[in-house]
Amino acid sequence: MLLINQANNCYGQTSQEYFKKGMAKKERKNYKGAMADFNKAIELNSKMVEAYLGRAIVKDHLDNYLGAVSDCNKAIEIDSIIADAYYIRGFTKLKMKQFDNGCLDLSKAEELGNVEAKEVIKKHCK
Repeated sequence: MLLINQANNCYGQTSQEYFKKGMAKKERKNYKGAMADFNKAIELNSKMVEAYLGRAIVKDHLDNYLGAVSDCNKAIEIDSIIADAYYIRGFTKLKMKQFDNGCLDLSKAEELGNVEAKEVIKKHCK
């Protein structure tokens, strides 16, 4: 019960609920609202990898590439074998014209099981 109370805010919403709201807003391209929900999810649970990745995607859509990479770095710090973190970071690095580093991340994502990485590698990496 103590852990549940620590993850709730004064309205009883959990980090998972904020994450779900953020994902729904992201899908509707309400990036400002999604960012606020992901921020709240992270505030309530600083180890929530999914919230960092959701926020990274939003930052990428807003052309905040350094912020997206930073959120992916945090996700990888928490869980070093999460393929999507390497995929998002790699794809973002390609947008930043950091092709070698981006391709390394995409290769790691593919190694960890991200199937989308293979197509991006074929298209953008040597």
